[in-house]
Amino acid sequence: MTKRELCLSLLLMVTLLWLFPSAIWAQPAGEGIIQGQVANKTPSGKGVADISLELKTFVDGNEKGSATTTTGAQGKFQFSGLSTEPTYTYVVSLNYQEADYESQSVSFGKGETSKSLEITVW
Repeated sequence: MTKRELCLSLLLMVTLLWLFPSAIWAQPAGEGIIQGQVANKTPSGKGVADISLELKTFVDGNEKGSATTTTGAQGKFQFSGLSTEPTYTYVVSLNYQEADYESQSVSFGKGETSKSLEITVW
Protein backbone atom coordinates (compact mmCIF):
# COMPACT_ATOMS: atom_id res chain seq x y z
CA MET A 1 0.00 0.00 0.00
CA THR A 2 1.40 3.35 -0.99
CA LYS A 3 1.68 6.27 1.36
CA ARG A 4 -1.12 8.06 -0.51
CA GLU A 5 -3.47 5.04 -0.22
CA LEU A 6 -2.70 4.75 3.47
CA CYS A 7 -3.50 8.43 4.04
CA LEU A 8 -6.76 8.11 2.10
CA SER A 9 -7.73 5.03 4.11
CA LEU A 10 -7.06 6.82 7.39
CA LEU A 11 -9.00 9.86 6.22
CA LEU A 12 -11.95 7.64 5.30
CA MET A 13 -11.91 5.93 8.71
CA VAL A 14 -11.78 9.26 10.57
CA THR A 15 -14.62 10.61 8.43
CA LEU A 16 -16.77 7.55 9.16
CA LEU A 17 -16.09 7.84 12.90
CA TRP A 18 -17.08 11.51 12.77
CA LEU A 19 -20.25 10.92 10.71
CA PHE A 20 -21.53 7.81 12.50
CA PRO A 21 -20.29 7.86 16.10
CA SER A 22 -23.44 6.35 17.59
CA ALA A 23 -23.43 3.43 15.17
CA ILE A 24 -19.82 2.60 15.98
CA TRP A 25 -19.83 3.31 19.73
CA ALA A 26 -23.45 2.39 20.51
CA GLN A 27 -23.93 0.53 23.74
CA PRO A 28 -25.44 -2.91 23.20
CA ALA A 29 -28.92 -3.56 24.53
CA GLY A 30 -28.86 -4.28 28.24
CA GLU A 31 -30.40 -7.02 30.33
CA GLY A 32 -32.55 -4.73 32.48
CA ILE A 33 -36.34 -5.03 32.71
CA ILE A 34 -38.77 -2.60 34.29
CA GLN A 35 -42.20 -4.13 34.66
CA GLY A 36 -45.24 -3.00 36.53
CA GLN A 37 -48.88 -2.16 36.64
CA VAL A 38 -51.02 0.94 36.42
CA ALA A 39 -53.62 0.72 39.21
CA ASN A 40 -56.77 2.85 39.30
CA LYS A 41 -57.53 3.52 42.99
CA THR A 42 -60.62 5.63 42.32
CA PRO A 43 -63.79 3.99 43.70
CA SER A 44 -65.65 2.59 40.69
CA GLY A 45 -62.75 3.77 38.52
CA LYS A 46 -62.38 2.89 34.87
CA GLY A 47 -60.03 0.22 33.58
CA VAL A 48 -56.44 0.96 32.78
CA ALA A 49 -56.00 -1.08 29.58
CA ASP A 50 -54.45 0.43 26.45
CA ILE A 51 -52.81 3.37 28.21
CA SER A 52 -49.69 4.75 26.57
CA LEU A 53 -46.60 4.89 28.82
CA GLU A 54 -43.27 6.60 28.22
CA LEU A 55 -40.01 5.45 29.75
CA LYS A 56 -37.50 8.30 30.00
CA THR A 57 -33.84 7.35 30.25
CA PHE A 58 -31.34 9.53 32.12
CA VAL A 59 -27.55 9.14 32.21
CA ASP A 60 -25.79 11.06 34.97
CA GLY A 61 -28.99 13.11 35.38
CA ASN A 62 -29.24 14.12 31.71
CA GLU A 63 -32.15 12.87 29.62
CA LYS A 64 -30.84 10.59 26.87
CA GLY A 65 -33.94 9.12 25.23
CA SER A 66 -37.27 7.47 25.69
CA ALA A 67 -39.33 4.45 24.74
CA THR A 68 -43.06 3.83 24.73
CA THR A 69 -45.37 0.91 25.39
CA THR A 70 -49.05 0.33 26.11
CA THR A 71 -50.67 -1.33 29.11
CA GLY A 72 -52.33 -4.71 28.73
CA ALA A 73 -55.84 -5.69 29.84
CA GLN A 74 -54.97 -5.56 33.56
CA GLY A 75 -52.83 -2.42 33.31
CA LYS A 76 -49.57 -4.38 33.17
CA PHE A 77 -46.55 -3.08 31.26
CA GLN A 78 -42.91 -3.95 30.60
CA PHE A 79 -39.80 -2.26 29.20
CA SER A 80 -36.85 -4.54 28.43
CA GLY A 81 -33.35 -4.33 26.97
CA LEU A 82 -32.37 -1.60 29.45
CA SER A 83 -28.88 -0.77 30.63
CA THR A 84 -28.22 -1.74 34.24
CA GLU A 85 -25.22 0.57 34.55
CA PRO A 86 -25.33 2.59 37.80
CA THR A 87 -25.27 5.92 35.93
CA TYR A 88 -28.62 5.10 34.25
CA THR A 89 -31.95 6.01 35.84
CA TYR A 90 -35.46 5.61 34.47
CA VAL A 91 -38.85 7.29 34.98
CA VAL A 92 -42.19 6.00 33.65
CA SER A 93 -44.81 8.62 32.84
CA LEU A 94 -48.37 8.57 31.53
CA ASN A 95 -51.46 10.69 31.06
CA TYR A 96 -54.73 9.31 32.43
CA GLN A 97 -58.00 11.23 32.15
CA GLU A 98 -56.15 14.47 31.39
CA ALA A 99 -53.83 14.18 34.40
CA ASP A 100 -50.10 13.50 34.23
CA TYR A 101 -48.56 10.78 36.41
CA GLU A 102 -44.92 9.83 36.90
CA SER A 103 -43.18 6.99 38.74
CA GLN A 104 -40.34 7.46 41.15
CA SER A 105 -36.88 7.36 39.62
CA VAL A 106 -35.59 3.79 39.22
CA SER A 107 -32.04 2.50 38.81
CA PHE A 108 -30.52 -0.95 39.00
CA GLY A 109 -28.26 -1.98 41.84
CA LYS A 110 -25.22 -4.21 41.41
CA GLY A 111 -26.37 -7.58 40.07
CA GLU A 112 -30.00 -6.47 39.61
CA THR A 113 -31.70 -6.93 36.25
CA SER A 114 -35.37 -6.46 37.15
CA LYS A 115 -37.42 -3.71 38.81
CA SER A 116 -41.16 -3.59 39.54
CA LEU A 117 -43.36 -0.51 39.74
CA GLU A 118 -46.96 0.25 40.56
CA ILE A 119 -48.25 3.57 39.29
CA THR A 120 -51.45 4.67 40.97
CA VAL A 121 -53.92 6.79 39.03
CA TRP A 122 -57.04 8.55 40.31
